[in-house]
Amino acid sequence: MKKNLQSETIIMQDFKNALDKIFSEFGSINQRLKKLEDKMNEYHDDIVGQLEMLRDENTIGVYQTRELRETTDNHEMRITKLEKAQN
Repeated sequence: MKKNLQSETIIMQDFKNALDKIFSEFGSINQRLKKLEDKMNEYHDDIVGQLEMLRDENTIGVYQTRELRETTDNHEMRITKLEKAQN
C-alpha cells in the first residue's frame, strides 16, 4: 500500500511537471503571437498610411490634370480666334 502511494505521488508530481511545462510553452507561444500581432499592426498602419498618401496624390493629380486641360482648351479657342482674325 505504501509503495502504491509513493507511485501515485511520483505520477502526480510527473503530471504536475508536465502541466507546468505545457503552460510555460503556451505562455511562450502567446508572447510570440503577441509580437507577431504587433508587427502585423505596424505593417497594416504603414500600408494604410501609404494608401492615404496615394489617394491624396491622386486627388491632387486629377485636379491638376483638369486645370491643365481647361487651360489647353482655352488656348486652343484663343488660337482658333486669332487664326480666324488673320484670315
